[in-house]
Amino acid sequence: MEEGVARIGFNMSSPQTFRMLDSHNLQSGQQHVTFKVRVVPVDWGDRGDFAVLVNMGPQSDSNPWKPTASVTKSIQVSP
Repeated sequence: MEEGVARIGFNMSSPQTFRMLDSHNLQSGQQHVTFKVRVVPVDWGDRGDFAVLVNMGPQSDSNPWKPTASVTKSIQVSP
């Protein structure tokens, strides 16, 4: 792709639902992207882990937007 977008979100409302908080436009080639977001971690207990999700895909206003790549990473919540 010549252009794309990276989006970041967290599962703050339920263990399986991610709320996207920020995005960065991407150009072709290797890039380093830094997101600055502020969230309150949620301890989901036995229901699941608190996690971050990053999606990448084409720049588009279509609903639903379909990413071409994504990664999810669990974040440990301390009591």
